[in-house]
Amino acid sequence: MENFTNALDIIGTIAFALSGTLAALNKNMHITGIVILSWVAGVGGSILRDLILGVTPPMAFVNPIYSFISIGVGVIIFLFIKIDVQLKYDKQTALCILDLADAVGLSVFLITGIIVAKNIYGQNTFLCLVAGVLTAVGGGFLRDLCICQIPQVFIRSFYISSVIVGGLAYIATWNICKEWQCMLLGAAITFILRMLDIYFHWQVFK
Repeated sequence: MENFTNALDIIGTIAFALSGTLAALNKNMHITGIVILSWVAGVGGSILRDLILGVTPPMAFVNPIYSFISIGVGVIIFLFIKIDVQLKYDKQTALCILDLADAVGLSVFLITGIIVAKNIYGQNTFLCLVAGVLTAVGGGFLRDLCICQIPQVFIRSFYISSVIVGGLAYIATWNICKEWQCMLLGAAITFILRMLDIYFHWQVFK
């Protein structure tokens, strides 16, 4: 299970690092800004989670592989887009990819956040849900702040709602289903709801 969780962490890190890189490119940042924003988006949520759970120093610093992955994503995308003059950079396409990467990151980090909290404090429903949600939205929150943009969690109410619903589905089934089934259910619900939100522009109480 630990290896599987680590694999999910890597997937989520890549997804959010990609979203940070594309957000930086859309703001015409140079390589330093791209790398920093890629790193912030990739590991920001896990750092906030660890601080809340009392895990210090955060695992992003103890195990720098996630930081290296985040930075590597930024550098690779920069080289492909900025140096390869044959590759046309389309902002509209980039925004679509950013939304997809964000949805993947939300889904995966929700699960890893809940797992980390559960491993430390047991089946504490509220703490696990908060840890999962914070891990999921934290990177995107910091990413948006860095580009002077109102975080999506504040302006798109269903952004966080999709994560909460997915987290509740995971928690509600962790005593009646196998662990991998709970994880898959929570991630799938979050991803599907987020993609529907993007397509239909859902709003809650607006």
